[in-house]
Amino acid sequence: MYDMRKTLGMPALADELSNTVLALRDRKQDHINWINTLKDEVYHDRDISVQTDPHKCAFGKRYDTYQPESPALADYMSRFDAPHKHIHDVAIRAHYLLKIGQKQQAKDVIHDAEQRELTSLITLFDNAERNIRAFTYEYAIVIENSRKKFAISVDAVKSFEQFGEIRSDIPPMLKKACGDFLRGFGRRSINGTAEDVLILDAEKMITSSHECLDS
Repeated sequence: MYDMRKTLGMPALADELSNTVLALRDRKQDHINWINTLKDEVYHDRDISVQTDPHKCAFGKRYDTYQPESPALADYMSRFDAPHKHIHDVAIRAHYLLKIGQKQQAKDVIHDAEQRELTSLITLFDNAERNIRAFTYEYAIVIENSRKKFAISVDAVKSFEQFGEIRSDIPPMLKKACGDFLRGFGRRSINGTAEDVLILDAEKMITSSHECLDS
């Protein structure tokens, strides 16, 4: 098996998934701590200091750019959107209610969000690991000729194409790891948008005894 992640200096998929799961556990605790801090500030007449923008908390920054390949996983992760935005909006509403002297109403708003949206978020975070592991795949592309047969592991398969033109050479940093198997950069068009892609030299991969190949 020829691991393209290893070739390009990326972590193994299993390690990346584990890191993602650990990060989600931390983000769940962030929001538990967030609402506890908000409660403490409202109950003790302190200035509200928690983050009110759902796009600027640690989870929001990652969530806004997260684009899983699996439609099923994308659908699951989309369920975070509404309760996550509502939780952060609670701080804005509580601040307004305090400003007009409605402290009890501010407490009630926080209590309702804690029972509803925060509970929903916690459930989503708790089930995220199972869904991420269930819907994140590694694909094997099998290459063979009369002499040899092996597979390349990749995260996704979008198309199979031949590129006759090398548009640019491989940067030196990529040549350090299995660079003999990378011919250069080509360019393909996806829905009218140009995209640079790495071009592999399949013949060299077949004939090589390089350590990246596990025969």
